[in-house]
Amino acid sequence: MRDHKRKMTAAVVCHAVLIVLELIALIGTARFHGVRLFMYYTQDSNILGLAGSVCYLVTAARRLKSGGEIPRWVRLLRYSSASCLALTFAVVVLLLAPLAPGGYRALLLEGNLLVLHFLGPVISCGSFLLLEDGPKLEPQHIWAAFFPTALYAAVAASMNAARRWHGPYFFLYVYEQPWWLSLLYLAVICGAALALAWLLKAANGRIHRPERDS
Repeated sequence: MRDHKRKMTAAVVCHAVLIVLELIALIGTARFHGVRLFMYYTQDSNILGLAGSVCYLVTAARRLKSGGEIPRWVRLLRYSSASCLALTFAVVVLLLAPLAPGGYRALLLEGNLLVLHFLGPVISCGSFLLLEDGPKLEPQHIWAAFFPTALYAAVAASMNAARRWHGPYFFLYVYEQPWWLSLLYLAVICGAALALAWLLKAANGRIHRPERDS
């Protein structure tokens, strides 16, 4: 029980720090992009992460006083937001940074991207994996974690096909590359989103299993 409370207290601190960082980065980005902010999966995943952090912070602070588990809906929101942020980090590291001017330094360590591409995903996923326990995540919950990514992919691809958006990522340039290449990119990224959701669920369950079974 004491170990559970220590972990929850540490998670509360992580999310308090994360909320401050996310607000600073998202407000700064919104000043630059305006409503175009929502075109970017990076910002959308961080907004979802901010919502998950706020909900976790409020409910966990109450549970530290009253006892009990985190509500299932908060658990699922945190799982979904951590999965989306993990995908953001993976896409930046594997696809975007190698091709960007300035490379990894520009996309991971400079300005608001330090939070949106690096600190946000690392703190969120680290807290979820190592500190957060709660109602057991079932196999079908992987689809709940994948839903925000699937929704973004459907909207972004449709808006590019309708020529309402241009990108904002090169793999969405449906009129500047063969159609099958766009589909291949989307299939790989959606597959990666599912794989990351599965890995987060499996790792979280393995890390916290002894605590639940004891």
